[in-house]
Amino acid sequence: MKANQVPSLPPDYVGHLSGETLTALLHHAQAAGRRIVTIDLSACRNKKEVLTTIGVALEFPAHYGANFDALVDCLSDLSAPQGWLIVLQQLAEVPAMRAQARALLLDCFRDAAAFHLAQSRVFQVLWN
Repeated sequence: MKANQVPSLPPDYVGHLSGETLTALLHHAQAAGRRIVTIDLSACRNKKEVLTTIGVALEFPAHYGANFDALVDCLSDLSAPQGWLIVLQQLAEVPAMRAQARALLLDCFRDAAAFHLAQSRVFQVLWN
């Protein structure tokens, strides 16, 4: 990819990206004034640790229950004038977040992205 090319993604994109494409999107999001949060999940061993790490990184309130329902609620409450870009690093490497659990987690982010899109806000989530 050439340095001046930025792939076009929908404002509610939730999906897997890495390498040059991810780097280009990060630069584009920064230039657009988006709130960028990179969450390193490499130390997480189970679903509870993943959900807790996400909650800490996104500064969820103390009552956040670190479960999928609470995740959707708190993600929907996030606000940033120029939108969000959240990067979930090493999600594919968390042993307890294989296939079904990872799909459920990403569905939570998709639900939140749909909510933000309905409010005309950008909410993108990238994972690797």
